Amino acid sequence: MEYITGYDRFNLDIIINNTLGNILIFLPLGIFLPLLFKKYQTFTKVFAASILISFSIEFLQLVLKIGQFDIDDIILNVTGSIIGFLLIGTIKSMIHLPKGSIFRKTTN
Repeated sequence: MEYITGYDRFNLDIIINNTLGNILIFLPLGIFLPLLFKKYQTFTKVFAASILISFSIEFLQLVLKIGQFDIDDIILNVTGSIIGFLLIGTIKSMIHLPKGSIFRKTTN
């Protein structure tokens, strides 16, 4: 019960910064993967890539002992890349890109 009633001992700024930081740090991944690579045009591929990259970072932190392995970080990082993917999908559907646009040219 103390966990619920001891909310005054938690620093809300740190919790918010950690949460938003983990989401925002992976937002560009969800935006740029589909823009730069044809292979990552689908939600599933971006989702899988972001899980793999985030897990790799967390695993390296565990092995190298330079951080803390935290499943919350993986969940928040993947959430950030999903938001980025949905954001770029919404933007692409709202604007019409000319055929010769640099954003239409993607690599494999």
